[in-house]
Amino acid sequence: HAHINMHTCTHARCLWRLDSDDEMEGSIDTTDDAELGGGATLHPVSNFVMHKGSVFSVAVDPSGSLCCSGGEDDKALVWRLTDGLQLLECQGHKDSVTHVGFSHDGKMVATGDMSGEIQVREVSTGTLVWSFSTGDLEWLQWHPLAHVLLAGTVDG
Repeated sequence: HAHINMHTCTHARCLWRLDSDDEMEGSIDTTDDAELGGGATLHPVSNFVMHKGSVFSVAVDPSGSLCCSGGEDDKALVWRLTDGLQLLECQGHKDSVTHVGFSHDGKMVATGDMSGEIQVREVSTGTLVWSFSTGDLEWLQWHPLAHVLLAGTVDG
């Protein structure tokens, strides 16, 4: 069982796979394999080259085959982890996308930006199935067993 961790540094934006059941702590400033204590190795899975600017949020779908990333460029992107192929570009956000997440079955992806714009799309078609504008978004979380999306704002 491998953990997927995101690492961001000034020189590269990478998604890492950790060959251990241990959690990663600290940061590593490289895009090459990195040896950690206890025999664990970090392997770069992908660079976030499709975003223009910083990446603020990353989620991996339940199957472990897709990734959604949200960034400073007001976009969320869904792409395959195996080859980096972009499958979906979620447009229509008004500010940096700071929250992304897949539903429990991986059929839907939710994205939220700093202005409070929330979007839910079908992963397979990219169809926008729901959107809502609220105040400053603090968190976004799918229910673990149903297509129910919860959100928290600065206003409560």
